[in-house]
Amino acid sequence: KNRAAMAGNLNQIISVVHTAETIPDLLGRVLEISIDLLNFDAGGIYFVEPGSRTAHIVHSKNLPDAFIAEVDNISIEKEPYNVMFIQHQPLFLENYAQISPERAEKYGFCSITTLPLISKGTAIGVLNIVSARRYLIREEERETLISISRELSHAIERIRSEGERDRSAHNIKTLFQSIDDIVFVIDMNGNIVTMNTAAEQRL
Repeated sequence: KNRAAMAGNLNQIISVVHTAETIPDLLGRVLEISIDLLNFDAGGIYFVEPGSRTAHIVHSKNLPDAFIAEVDNISIEKEPYNVMFIQHQPLFLENYAQISPERAEKYGFCSITTLPLISKGTAIGVLNIVSARRYLIREEERETLISISRELSHAIERIRSEGERDRSAHNIKTLFQSIDDIVFVIDMNGNIVTMNTAAEQRL
């Protein structure tokens, strides 16, 4: 029964990642659904700062502002973060107090699940899911969360690739229109498909 429910939850996540058009929208919807459907309490998503060895929280839900301020800037090479960012392994902490007793007591966190977001063989971020009510993270929940992190990784890569493609197309169009010489684009049958601004003005 639990596995059937988890499969249904995962299907909702997959539907979201295939329809999201922007990364902020994607992160917000996936995080909210993951927390609500799996009965967790809070969560956050880190992205690695390009060209650095640090990561920052780019989206969160129900995390206290004070907690975010404490953990916003982390080194991806230090324990326990290196497990996700360097080794690309998920981390299931069923007793958060073991690694951070002060924060566990201060914010009431019982367990935290942290999963790497991998794109093109590199960890680009991590997905964190927090419970303030229970310590146990069931096996089916672990499997679902790992699947969610994979789907989220693929969706981020897709949106970024689409953005790069659109920017390249825009740059090519700008270059095409800025050329002073007359330029035509002709199809295989010799028909003029389009022309640049210089051609339109001179002809």
